[in-house]
Amino acid sequence: MNVTEIIKSAAEDGVKLAICSDGTANISGDAAMIAHWAPILRAHKPAIVTALHKAAELRALVAAVYSGETDADRADALAAALADPDDALTCYRSIVAETRATIAKAKS
Repeated sequence: MNVTEIIKSAAEDGVKLAICSDGTANISGDAAMIAHWAPILRAHKPAIVTALHKAAELRALVAAVYSGETDADRADALAAALADPDDALTCYRSIVAETRATIAKAKS
């Protein structure tokens, strides 16, 4: 099972994983399910934290790029991005950087 499958399977069992403001992972949900998933999550903790950081960055980038679109369009774009987060991060970072450069040029 890869990290994406672990996160998805844990979520299906009601175990929610999130990144805290200090950069650490937070686990919430049913105590019994957390206890069940704890050894697996611990064994893959660095990769899970990395994946959660990427997902959080993608959410912010997709929200910025699709700010004028519907929630459904943003959700579709995010789902597609999360299917290949490394490539999506490269793409969305470029789009945001290009947009910022265009805005900065227009202001000067």
